[in-house]
This record gives sequence, structure tokens and C-alpha cells, in this order.
Amino acid sequence: MISVRAATKDDQDFIFGLSHTRILATTTTKEEILTYLEDKNFLVLILLEGIEKTGYLCFRLEGQEAEIDELAILDQSEGKGEATYLLNYGLSLLKKENYQTVFLEVRENNKKAISLYERTGFKQYRRRENYYLTVSALCYKKEL
Repeated sequence: MISVRAATKDDQDFIFGLSHTRILATTTTKEEILTYLEDKNFLVLILLEGIEKTGYLCFRLEGQEAEIDELAILDQSEGKGEATYLLNYGLSLLKKENYQTVFLEVRENNKKAISLYERTGFKQYRRRENYYLTVSALCYKKEL
């Protein structure tokens, strides 16, 4: 059974480990993760399969806008619809809280993530050349 809950301080090590395993060239520290978990300007969600943590999603919140800061799931959870479930869950929470727009940036060569975002209604509005040193970023947004 897949479920989602708000992240707590007890999830700091899981988020750190998954971030550094799945997010290319991340520089996020454990201290920054703790800040995200304690700051009301962030919404961090944990994806569970049964009682096992399988992913997380972090939104940065500002005004009526949100930005996906990071989304990652375990390798073995890919292809099961878990990332889609987590993202849709997070978007529905934001909509209930009257957020209007969600933004994100993704590496242009991250085809799985691009497919996920486009399937969930995100539209590309900009490209940033060589944003990730040698790889361009695609900027997406979704109106809630």
C-alpha cells in the first residue's frame, strides 16, 4: 500500500541519503535538510510503501507559488507509479492551500522526470542553456 505523510526530523538521514544517491551533483547538506523540515516555507513529503520509505518530495513555498526543489524515489520503486502518486498528492495539498502555480527545473537529459512532469500537466515555458554546467535546464510550470 502506497501512502504519503509529512516529513519529520526523523527522516533527515533518509532524505540526505536518497538525495545524494538519486539527485545528480546535489550539494544539499544534512543541515539544509533539517532547515527545510523546520521551515514553514517548505513542504516536505515522504512516500511510503507499507512502512518502508521509498521517496520524498520537497516544495519551496512563496506567496501563492511553489517550486519543486527535489523529488526522488528509490531505484526499486521506479516504474510502479509511485513518483506520480507522490507528485499528485503534493499538488493536491498545494491546491487545497490555495497555491496558484508550481514551478520546477529539470535537466534536459532526465527523460524519466520530464515524462513524469508532462504527464502530470506541467508545461515547459523556458530553457536555460548549460544551466547545469554542460546540460541545459528545462523550466516547467503548472497552474493549479
